[in-house]
Amino acid sequence: MHLKVHFQHVNLSKPDKNLEFATSCIEALGSLINSTRETVPDLPPPRPYISPPHSDVVLFYGHTPLVTKIRSTLRCLLYQDQKKATICKQEHWSELLFHQVDWGAQEYSFLRTWSCKRIAYTKLSHGLLNTNMQNKKFYGNSDLCPCCSLHPETLQHVFTFPSPEVATFCHTKQDILWNNLHLINTPDAVGDSIKCGLMSLESRQPCSPARALLPAFVHQTSLRWEAFLRGRISFQW
Repeated sequence: MHLKVHFQHVNLSKPDKNLEFATSCIEALGSLINSTRETVPDLPPPRPYISPPHSDVVLFYGHTPLVTKIRSTLRCLLYQDQKKATICKQEHWSELLFHQVDWGAQEYSFLRTWSCKRIAYTKLSHGLLNTNMQNKKFYGNSDLCPCCSLHPETLQHVFTFPSPEVATFCHTKQDILWNNLHLINTPDAVGDSIKCGLMSLESRQPCSPARALLPAFVHQTSLRWEAFLRGRISFQW
C-alpha cells in the first residue's frame, strides 16, 4: 500500500483552544463520575485518563496528504489485490490487460449516474445480469436462450441477439452514442474505430477501421468489445 504516516510535533508553548476545551470537558466529566460514585457504589472502576498526544498525524497517499475520503481509500487499498484477481479470473485477463482499463474513468462515470440505477450498472459491469448461463450454474436449468433456443444465453448473446427488435433497440442506442461523440468533438479516427469495434461484435467478424489504426483499438480488441459496452474501456482512448 502506498500509505505513509508523518508525525508533526506540536509546539506546546502556544495555547491550543481546541485542546484546552477537550481537556476541560474530560476533567469535568471525571469530576461528575467521581461525585456520582459516592452515591452509587456499584459503578465500575474508572479508566486511567490518557492525555492527548503532542503530535499531529498526517496520512500520505503517494506524495499527497490524504485528508478526504480516507475510509473509502483505505478500503480500496486493502482489497485491491483481491478485486484484481477476481476480475482477471472472470474476464480471463492477464494482469497486463487489467491495467489497460481506465478504471478511474469508469468510477467517475459511475458516481455521476443516478443512485437508483447503480445496482443495475454494477451487475452489468461485472457480468452479473441474470441469464440462463447463470441459471444453469446456480440452479441446473438449461442455458439455452429462451427466444432462439439455439445458443446459450450469455451476456454477449443478449447484446448480439439477431432479432429485429433487438437490432432496432441496439441501433437506437448506438445513434445516441454517435451523437454524443459528435457533440464532444471526438476525432473521426476515434469514432470510426469505436464503430468498427462494435460492428465486429455485432457481426462476430474481425474488423479494421478505415482510418489509421489506433493503439486504443488494439487494446480494446484485446479487452473485448463486449467489455467496452460494460464500461471497461481502454485507457488509450
